[in-house]
Amino acid sequence: MCPEVVNQTTDILRQSEWDVVVIGAGVAGASFALQCASDGWKTLLVDKHTFPRTKVCGCCLNGAAVQRLQQLLGAESLSAIPMMSTQRIRFCHAGKSASVPSGGLAAVSRSVLDMHLVNRYLAAGGCFLQATTANVRPWSTYEDASHRQVALTQRSLHHSPVECSADSPNRDDGSVDRDADSSGQSIVTARLVAVCDGLGHPSLHGFENMRSVVAKQNRVGLGAEIPRCAGDDAFPVDELVMAVGPEGYVGTVGVASDRLNIAAAVRPDALRTAESPGALLQSIYHQAGLPTPTLLNEAAIRGTGLLTRSEAHVALPRLILLGDATGYVEPFTGEGMAWALAASAAARSVVNDFLRGSGESGIENLWPDVHQRFVRNRQLICRLLSAGIQRPWLHSPMLTACRIFPSLANRLVRRLNQSSVPAARTL
Repeated sequence: MCPEVVNQTTDILRQSEWDVVVIGAGVAGASFALQCASDGWKTLLVDKHTFPRTKVCGCCLNGAAVQRLQQLLGAESLSAIPMMSTQRIRFCHAGKSASVPSGGLAAVSRSVLDMHLVNRYLAAGGCFLQATTANVRPWSTYEDASHRQVALTQRSLHHSPVECSADSPNRDDGSVDRDADSSGQSIVTARLVAVCDGLGHPSLHGFENMRSVVAKQNRVGLGAEIPRCAGDDAFPVDELVMAVGPEGYVGTVGVASDRLNIAAAVRPDALRTAESPGALLQSIYHQAGLPTPTLLNEAAIRGTGLLTRSEAHVALPRLILLGDATGYVEPFTGEGMAWALAASAAARSVVNDFLRGSGESGIENLWPDVHQRFVRNRQLICRLLSAGIQRPWLHSPMLTACRIFPSLANRLVRRLNQSSVPAARTL
């Protein structure tokens, strides 16, 4: 059964004081909120979208991510999430291909995974506001260092806010629902705020020292989920197919026996000059020597801003950043969600010590070192891979190396699948 949250909104807004407010209910935010609620902290999770909702990103979980999810949810709960086992990764470029074992890769619809995490959080006693935009207020506006203030702007919903069915229609990934309207602003306070709202962390727009530094050579993301047709044999259900070309790369993988997820990172100039996003993806498939998925031309393709960026700060007094809000490196084969889960797991003991008052220093001094150790250091391999993919003259040599020296490619995949976070107790 799904927890009943239809009438939660009014009750939540009567509670203005929280131990933890988490902004963003993606993998990083929902998993961190679940941990906080399970540890007994009064927790509020906020997201600007209505759930279930789609995400413009890859849907792959590498071995480290699957391991962390099992630690977080338990084997029984994890088995309730419909996932597709992906046995191999096939890289295609200029009509040539190389295939390597995936090392335990799984594919799952993000609307399903995020909804499952939110429902587990609600079952643990947490509170959730969706269709709600959050903005952290700078201390200069209220001058009280004992807490953080968060301004919440809601939109009234004319349907049940949280639906449990994985078959529910996916909503547009825009910031406003077609059946929502503004319903005013509320102020809540928290002893700690966790910012997990993705690229550029929009909830911190009032903080001049928290501006993202966007990489000079960059790409934008494109994504869609489409039915898998009988003619799509080039994309087996147990294989992640990576089409690599000079304009970018496209990953195609089955998230169900009859569904394909498409996630791409493309050059902004190529997108500007293309007839359409779909035409650009079709060009990359063609350049790689692959057919185009049958229903790609009918897909609702959504996009992101510039992907790769860095942050000078991942924490402030009584505030931490998690997930893509801490900066972004183009993930390659499922590392993105692994990093998000690793960050939330690594933050658990730091946050508990801080909220109990047993930490020796403020969280702004503790979290950056922990984040560096468990997340940023693991992104080095993907930085190198991304740098190689951004240089078309390296595509053929890289593919040839994978074909001639498969043991090196296998070793790299195993390294990406290793978890750097100590085992956590199952919730």
